[in-house]
Amino acid sequence: MKTIKRRVEEELAAGNIGCNKNCAYHPSHFRGQNCTFCYCPFYPCEDPRNGYFVKNTKIGDIWSCEDCLFIHRNETVEFALPRIKEKG
Repeated sequence: MKTIKRRVEEELAAGNIGCNKNCAYHPSHFRGQNCTFCYCPFYPCEDPRNGYFVKNTKIGDIWSCEDCLFIHRNETVEFALPRIKEKG
């Protein structure tokens, strides 16, 4: 959990909160996407509802969460952020 807290603190200090319309990838985001967690503090969650393992012969299996929107929903960020900051 300390790693998650450290990453959250770094992102908050950099002002990375809310929607980032200047992001080069923004056109592919869903409407109203919350970019506070552009990185995912839960990666790899290994939850089969949100992703799957991809075989890679060079470096082994890689967790793919390309279709996961969980962490980019406002209600998820509003729920998770204060708890991550609190847990430290």
